[in-house]
Amino acid sequence: MAQAKRGYANHILYKGSNESAWAAMYAELLVNFPDMRGFKSEPVFADGLFNGKLGEVTTTRATRTSEIDPKAPYYVIANTSASAVKAVNQAIAQGKSVYLTDDGYIVDRDTFASLLPNYAIYGDALYKVPSGPTLKPMKVYSPNYHYNWAGVDAPAHTSLVLEKLGFQIVNTPEEADVVILESNRFDASIFGKKPTLVIGGEAMQKLEKLGVLTGFDAEKLKGGSDYEGLMKAIIDDQDPLTSGYKKNTLFYSNSGNWIEKVPEHFKTLMSIAPSDYYIAGWWPHNDVLANKVMAISGELMGQPLFVYAGNPTNRQHPVHFFRWVTNAIFGSKLASLMDYVPAKEPDQVVVPIHNQTSNPQPILAKKETPKVLLPQKEMTTKKMKKACKP
Repeated sequence: MAQAKRGYANHILYKGSNESAWAAMYAELLVNFPDMRGFKSEPVFADGLFNGKLGEVTTTRATRTSEIDPKAPYYVIANTSASAVKAVNQAIAQGKSVYLTDDGYIVDRDTFASLLPNYAIYGDALYKVPSGPTLKPMKVYSPNYHYNWAGVDAPAHTSLVLEKLGFQIVNTPEEADVVILESNRFDASIFGKKPTLVIGGEAMQKLEKLGVLTGFDAEKLKGGSDYEGLMKAIIDDQDPLTSGYKKNTLFYSNSGNWIEKVPEHFKTLMSIAPSDYYIAGWWPHNDVLANKVMAISGELMGQPLFVYAGNPTNRQHPVHFFRWVTNAIFGSKLASLMDYVPAKEPDQVVVPIHNQTSNPQPILAKKETPKVLLPQKEMTTKKMKKACKP
């Protein structure tokens, strides 16, 4: 079965191809585990490269931060994986204080240490003290999706993903802290009550049709509502909603839409690259997508609104894109940072030593004093990289 196993490995690791010349396509064709799941792979063609180098499995868990500085009062969990989001939700559920930064989540050193055994996360020591709002457990409402061909309702893909990431899924918008719309099963009454995410082409088309967001135009090619593509994109990497992604990043969609017009006072978060952007999929006439806007944020009726033209949770496969959703759920209220000043320790302290005599004999010894967090000078989290260095 060696040939079959090689074929399977090659299939899931293969970046895919541009199949847009076909007149039709039955279903999604993108697999591409490296880009869709968020890891690097390198093809190897040399014969005998691993001869004499393979043995028994010695590592059974994903890599993570392996050392913790006992002098660091806090750690910044890097927002670079679904594991990071799971860990953060676990800490929040345990009643720990978790603060949002522009590149991750701040927790105290002991909380970070307690998460490491169960979550593959990375963190940087932070020699500052966070101040500001802490994250709370988030309840999410997303209407079920209706499959016309089967005549049944099913949970939205986003609901299934978020539940696995540690969010609570509720049945009504009234119960929710955040509303996520990824189908057309909503009306204008849903807006203006809770922070809202509009995900994918079908939901964007419904948003435009309702006319509640002046100046918004969702566009697609004729018959293109199920076009699929993995493309190179450029983001505003200074916005908290893009946390964890590089400026030159990727975009995935299987609903064939883009944002043709951005409403006034809304911010563009992501656009397709100007050239050589299409990697793989089936999107006839994808040459029209250069520089097209794919994600925006702003306010509608006094509530935050995030609109994403792609499908970051489709069939729970594109794990690398899940954080576009979780970033929007947690929002953009960042912590401020204060100087951390450890309490001064006395040079010597009298410690009674009980020996064989009847009276304790005092001696002079160094005193171990717990560190105390003293907020002093305030700074913003934009200086995180400097603050993370001792």
